[in-house]
Amino acid sequence: MSAAWRDGRFWALTLLFVLVLGLHLLTPRLDSDQAVTGLMGWHVLQGEFPIFFWAQHHAGVPESYGAAVTFYLFGLSRVALCLVPALAALGLVLLVYRTGAVLFGHGAGLLAMLFATIVSPYVGAHYERARAYYVEHLLLGQVILCGAAVWLARAQGPRRLSAPARERLLVVMGLAGGVGLYCGFQIVDALLPATLALLLVDPQLPLRRGPWLSLLAFLAGSTPFWIHNLTNDWATFVVGERFQASLSATEAGNHLFRQLLPVLLGVKPWVDTAPFAPWPLALVIPAVVSAAVLLLAARSLVVPRLRQDPERAGEAFLTLAAVVAVGVVWYGRYVQVPRYLLPLSPVLALILARFVQLVGRRSRPLAATLAVAYLAVVAIGMAGDVTALSPLRWAGYWAERRDDEQLFQFLRQAGITRAYSYDYWLAPRLTFDAGEAVVVAQPFGDRYPPYTQAVDDSPRPAYILRTGIQRFRNWIEGIGSRAERRPVGPYTVLWNFAPPPAAVSLPRARWTVWTTPGHGEGGDLVDGRLQSGWASAKGPDGSAAVLVDLGQPVTVSGVTLVTDRSQHGPDRLQVAVDSGGDAFEPVATLEANGFAIVWQNGAPRTTPGRTLTVRFAPVPTRRLRLVDLGPGGTWAVAELFVLAPPGTAPAAASEQVTALVAEGRRLERAGELGPALVHYRQATRVGPDVPDGYAEFARLGADVGLRGGSPVEQAEWYTNAGLVEEARERYASLAASLGPERVDAELARRRANLAARAGDRAEATEFEAAAVEAAAPPERVGATLGGVVELSGLTVRPARARPGEGLEVTYYWRLLRRPAEPLAAYLQFRGDGPRNRFGDDHALPSPIAGLPHPQVVVERRRIVVPADAEPGHYRLVAGVWNPATGGRLRRWWGGLVPTFDTAVELGTLEVLARP
Repeated sequence: MSAAWRDGRFWALTLLFVLVLGLHLLTPRLDSDQAVTGLMGWHVLQGEFPIFFWAQHHAGVPESYGAAVTFYLFGLSRVALCLVPALAALGLVLLVYRTGAVLFGHGAGLLAMLFATIVSPYVGAHYERARAYYVEHLLLGQVILCGAAVWLARAQGPRRLSAPARERLLVVMGLAGGVGLYCGFQIVDALLPATLALLLVDPQLPLRRGPWLSLLAFLAGSTPFWIHNLTNDWATFVVGERFQASLSATEAGNHLFRQLLPVLLGVKPWVDTAPFAPWPLALVIPAVVSAAVLLLAARSLVVPRLRQDPERAGEAFLTLAAVVAVGVVWYGRYVQVPRYLLPLSPVLALILARFVQLVGRRSRPLAATLAVAYLAVVAIGMAGDVTALSPLRWAGYWAERRDDEQLFQFLRQAGITRAYSYDYWLAPRLTFDAGEAVVVAQPFGDRYPPYTQAVDDSPRPAYILRTGIQRFRNWIEGIGSRAERRPVGPYTVLWNFAPPPAAVSLPRARWTVWTTPGHGEGGDLVDGRLQSGWASAKGPDGSAAVLVDLGQPVTVSGVTLVTDRSQHGPDRLQVAVDSGGDAFEPVATLEANGFAIVWQNGAPRTTPGRTLTVRFAPVPTRRLRLVDLGPGGTWAVAELFVLAPPGTAPAAASEQVTALVAEGRRLERAGELGPALVHYRQATRVGPDVPDGYAEFARLGADVGLRGGSPVEQAEWYTNAGLVEEARERYASLAASLGPERVDAELARRRANLAARAGDRAEATEFEAAAVEAAAPPERVGATLGGVVELSGLTVRPARARPGEGLEVTYYWRLLRRPAEPLAAYLQFRGDGPRNRFGDDHALPSPIAGLPHPQVVVERRRIVVPADAEPGHYRLVAGVWNPATGGRLRRWWGGLVPTFDTAVELGTLEVLARP
């Protein structure tokens, strides 16, 4: 770096980069992802130490820890937050210089600095936006690439690195790689080309001490990554699959090169948008980049010179790094957004620098022309993205900030410190800009649930909306409430909610309920069991309906519907009452749109559509009709309740229910979910006609079910919580999904234990007998196939049959482990002639997720002897094969060693002649 310190051009380029950052920091932009990053840093100062981005199993947060430092020094602000990525970006540009200078000389390093400064708006935005880890990831990757560059440049000659220096460099690279893995998987874009470069210099490197020290440093740097995954069932690896697009290689490549790369290069601002520059000027960028990559790739093809010529090796190294960066995105189908291409940006800066340097050796004017043309076109988009350079955008930015300040001023005057917002891109940003003096949270699904809990606990929350205002007012009116409303700039604040009129739930013992065709019966809506219920069948608008006969005329004022399935509420619910004869008069219509408003803790709260209450003016009637005015097939109801004004009709007992629900909520807030569910379930038993217990059990039970994973894991959760009936229902649903012809010994044993706990001795005896039978086949076979399954036994009854008669075949399997691909079983009845055979091919039973291996399974099947089967003795031959490959699994001797046999001989069947 000594040459750089003495060169004014280096300092000029550094000042240029700082100037660009400074212009952005004059108007620091903030979206909710950045706000969450900053809020996490603020909470670090309060003693919280997150590993990954809130509510995610990936995306390390080095920026949050950096922001904790800047907040401590300068206070919570947008500028203090943006300082963290800005400093990392400065380090990145300096490392880009160092990499270029090491590989190709001081001049190339300066050019690389310039190309890393004048970049697309997309890349430049990540230089100063705190998005958890993006620019830090580039910095860590550049540390690795720079280390590899040092190895290549000083592989031989008088400046060859000493062994201790190599080890120190490897440790630094390993540590950077480990921290990079904690940030994200894209660190592979630097690790792979760097590893190949090291092996090019020293093919015997794995036999030396340095790589093993580097591995230890890598593990140390990635420690948070491994801690999180070891304690969260390797969730980060599962998340990685979520971002892969379902496209063919051709489709992914087309989108990558025609949409994503132009955004990264600065040709256009975003996918499917027009270029910044007019045609054909916009072609300058892809033309120069393509020429640069192709030139370096062509020079890299001279393989024998790579080890003798460090500059050629450097060119090959950069070309490989570019290919890896693009190839990972293409091969992995990570083509949903351009951010996965960000590691390509500093590599392209180095490639362009080398390209201009090589062209300059032949023609300095041509090199200058290419560089100036490229930088000028890129600068068109870059300059347009700087708010401080556009009077219109400058005025718009400060107008937005004034709107926010007016909102905060109004909230302070109204004494509002807690508020809901349905908009993720609004809630965290307002919370950050308010310095948590006002907490704005999503009603559910917030990235930081304690924020939602804080608003839930507030008896006087507000709702801050930018859209959907009339819909929200309809929801409020639908539960019989009202609120004050105040427009503040682009926001609308609703607060001071009035409680709905008092109402009680009616007893349901004498009701009669009818439903339109669907899954379930009308009586299932009033049986006190959330496990039952009714779901509408697919049909046109208005085809799903429920008719309720209360048994006698009653004054009613509302209905409550509970479902244990999220997002299965009615699209537009219309409630109508009997107005005489067969005529019904509508009294309320509510557009639910998958959400439900409930009155709780002195304010309306929003839930994900599991409990829907509609209130209306009291009206006498005997019958009510509920109709979903939207298409059929989306509405499901577990329990139905009708509300009435107090004193107008006998009411269901509710005081004990209220106490149990309150205690359940207290337990839930304390993290004791099992005891909370027990209290909610007890509330449904104490007050079978009161909706509160059902509503809370459905809400929390569905949340637990969603987190529980497989049905077995859900049932285990309920069992441990003491909710025996819910566990039995989960196991019963699982058994029903497998079909009556299959019996799983462990599943039957668990069902027997739960039946015994519930006092159902008959069912306990039945399931225990099934489990014992499954584990003891009457005719033992004991053939292990492919190391994944054992055919423990097989029976065919009867042993003699005539053509056209049926055979009862019982397979006894031991599923040793889950196969990599679905397998199939076959049973062949082979006669004397090649055509005289028949059999049974079917899918091999799959292991049940969540149950331990081996899993013992009994499978019963029926086979009919063909009408044209000739009399005689037929050999029984069984086996397992792979439908994907057509290959048969080999038998394993003693269950340990594969043999050449693929079939199991099982005896004979005698086919008798027709009478």
